[in-house]
Amino acid sequence: MQTRHLRRNGEWDSMIEQEHQPVTLSVYNELKNKIVSLELMPGQILMVQQLSKDFGISRTPVREAVVRLRDDGLVEESDGRKFRVSEITWRMIDDIYETRQALEGLVVSRLAESLVPEQIERLDSLLGQMRQAVGQGDLARYFELDDEFHGALLRIHGNRVILSCIGRIKDQQQRIRFLTEGARDRTEESLAEHERILQCLHAHDGAGASEQMRLHLQLAREDTKNLLMTRYPRPMVKD
Repeated sequence: MQTRHLRRNGEWDSMIEQEHQPVTLSVYNELKNKIVSLELMPGQILMVQQLSKDFGISRTPVREAVVRLRDDGLVEESDGRKFRVSEITWRMIDDIYETRQALEGLVVSRLAESLVPEQIERLDSLLGQMRQAVGQGDLARYFELDDEFHGALLRIHGNRVILSCIGRIKDQQQRIRFLTEGARDRTEESLAEHERILQCLHAHDGAGASEQMRLHLQLAREDTKNLLMTRYPRPMVKD
């Protein structure tokens, strides 16, 4: 009798969890978008009770969504009952770019040996669109294409672990991009860096492609930190 009772409880818990999943995902996506776009600022307190009132739902799916955001690194626990949007720190910026240098440097070194003409044409097309965006002064479009270019390299390579890791990093990097939005425009330098990466891929030069990718990301890191120090003399960006 006890065994059946426990199993029924397990089935009930599973049913409740399944009912919460669509709601949890909706709350998760909305909060994530607000965090990434800085509508919810670094350090801002998130109260599960207040959020449940704002969304007009129970606390359980809200808490599940916030815990998932914590696991993504976008939220951190403030105390036993509170959460807050995670801070953007100098260490975080260094970690993001160091990780990207290691992983994306590896990706292009491998791709130089295996790219087929159709894949090269896709990368050439993206780079052509990036040139057009620079010529038109369309920064938003350039950044979209920049993400597409790097994403295309990762998808062609096809390592799911690398894709997942970079995907999580991108959420944090998007927050940093919003912080520096409207600051100094380095799209022409960035475009030239992408051109050198692609030239190495055309030449099947894996070592050269890796070196150029690492250099590109190193320069992007230095520029990002310089922009943040200029814009925020006493920054929200903490050590």
